Amino acid sequence: MTLANEPQLHAGADLSSVRGPVERALPEVERAIAECLDALPATLRAACIRMASAGGRRLRARLVLTAAQAAGKDADPTAPGPVAAAAAIELVHLASLVHDDLLDAAPTRRGADTINAVEGPAAALLAGNCLQAAAMGCAARIGADAVTLLQAAVVDLCAGAALEQENRYRADVGARDVLAVARLKAGTLLSAACRLGALAAPGADDGAVAALGEYGRLLGTALQLLDDLLDVTSSPALLGKPVESDFANGIVTLPALPALAADPLLRSLLRPDLSPHERRYAMTSIRQGGGVDRTHRAAVRHIARARMLCTGRALPPTAAAESLAAVPHRFLSTQLSLVDPTHRPLFSSLG
Repeated sequence: MTLANEPQLHAGADLSSVRGPVERALPEVERAIAECLDALPATLRAACIRMASAGGRRLRARLVLTAAQAAGKDADPTAPGPVAAAAAIELVHLASLVHDDLLDAAPTRRGADTINAVEGPAAALLAGNCLQAAAMGCAARIGADAVTLLQAAVVDLCAGAALEQENRYRADVGARDVLAVARLKAGTLLSAACRLGALAAPGADDGAVAALGEYGRLLGTALQLLDDLLDVTSSPALLGKPVESDFANGIVTLPALPALAADPLLRSLLRPDLSPHERRYAMTSIRQGGGVDRTHRAAVRHIARARMLCTGRALPPTAAAESLAAVPHRFLSTQLSLVDPTHRPLFSSLG
């Protein structure tokens, strides 16, 4: 499980298919983010701009803008409220990445040198704090409810990271613990994005706000489960990043749970500094333990529930709601295409 609150997403696995007003609003979101970065202390400004410019698909901003349309019966996403909400969620996301890179001592992020690697750990800590404050300022433009929502999201992100650290190298971690980390770390921001978008839309009722928030939480949790799955079943060439790293780093994910319960030797390997031979054994045990298929089924269940929320009574039948309904299965298809062909037999329901 990545420490960066950012499951790896790949070509096609985004909301770029949602055109029209959402696409027209994105430049406004970029301008709002740039204004916030320009207002940061001079000693931190350049570092934050470097990280903000290091790529990213603006998935969370797109979710905010689309959720605003879905909740407000095709409300204008280029209006000041949705734009401020989108900027706020992207700034919180950036802050979480800066802090996670600090915790991980990561040297690079999306090909750019991290703040902790160049400007130092103190600068990274302060930069992340400033970015969170800037996000709260954007949320304040929407109202007190938006600020409260974003504050709660930051607390949940921290709670998820703390729980993950607490569970490192523990063989007694259960599925409830693993899913809690996924919901807190990956589901939190997507839930906040959808709820903020709904809050920024005129005329959105409480039912729509709640449904969109749960949609985001389910989608984010599913994406984290798929990311955990790909760590066991993909390859660096397909995924574009290292694989087989979760268990070696003491992070217990859903694919490993059945094997840990059945294999005493695997439990003894849940420690730092494994040899190459021990890592190979661990991966073989995990893949043969049945956890891969179990995780796939859990992700599919989350995705099906997310889709149902967009087609139920809570949301008006709009083009935006239809777009949101299509997103989970698009993510599922794209992520599963990154499974190495040699590992596809581990899935009972894949062709």
